[in-house]
Amino acid sequence: MGFRNILHTDIQFFESILDKNRVLTQPEQLEICASDQTEDLRYMPEVVLQPVSTSEISAVLRYCNEQLLPVTPRGAGTGLSGGALPVMGGVVRGVPEGACSPRRVACAGRLFVL
Repeated sequence: MGFRNILHTDIQFFESILDKNRVLTQPEQLEICASDQTEDLRYMPEVVLQPVSTSEISAVLRYCNEQLLPVTPRGAGTGLSGGALPVMGGVVRGVPEGACSPRRVACAGRLFVL
C-alpha cells in the first residue's frame, strides 16, 4: 500500500494539535524545506510541521502512520546526502527556530539533550 497526498482534513487535524503558526503551508515556507546542501535535488513537501513536545511529535507520527502520509524528519538542512529531502512529498517534521538550544551536554557519555 502506498502513501497518499495531504488533504485539507489533514491540515485541520495538524492545526488542532499544534499552534497554527507551526503548521506551514505557504509556498515560500515549503520551499525552504525542499532542498538541503545537496546539489540539484529539490522535492517540495506538502506541509511542514514544527512540533515542540514529545506528545506533539507522537501525535503527528501516529496520525501520519494511520493515514499513510509520508514523513521526512529535518534538522537544519545542512546535510550533503539528501537524507532530509521529502522525496515522497507529504509532511516534513521540522524544528522551530530556537528549539534546538541544548538543555544538557555530557561529553563523556556522548549525550546531547535538546
